[in-house]
Amino acid sequence: MCLCVCLILRAYVEKYLLEKSRLVYQEHNERNYHVFYYLLAGASEEERKSFHLLKPEEYHYLNQMTKKSHKLHWDNYYESDLQDCFTVEGEDLKHDFERLQLAMEMVGFLPTTRKQIFCLLSAILHLGNIRYKKKTYRDDSIDICNPEVLPIVSELLEV
Repeated sequence: MCLCVCLILRAYVEKYLLEKSRLVYQEHNERNYHVFYYLLAGASEEERKSFHLLKPEEYHYLNQMTKKSHKLHWDNYYESDLQDCFTVEGEDLKHDFERLQLAMEMVGFLPTTRKQIFCLLSAILHLGNIRYKKKTYRDDSIDICNPEVLPIVSELLEV
């Protein structure tokens, strides 16, 4: 345990920006956290199935720059196309995912721990896809519009 902690303290952090609000909303010309794009581009077919991964444009948390929502009210909005934020010139996301996995292995993350981290990342992306609507017969309550997402999130979080 101590050896692992020493190795992690000496690790080099290349990209570091942990704004909580960035997860659910990105400013104009911003992307979400790099690790989401790494995972989606670099996961093997087996990992894609295990983590229930979709295409980047299918995640609300990642497509806010490509689809701009114009909210009219609770359950009525439309989207207009904007620019692609999934690819950046000169960036090799698959290679970056391989580097991330290698770095995690080098600092002592066990395969089960790495899998749990990637399951959590996928669960976060799926949670962002849950859509809500206001119940018509109550003032302060809501319904989930797409309950089919819940079993996926439950499996990924093991709850």
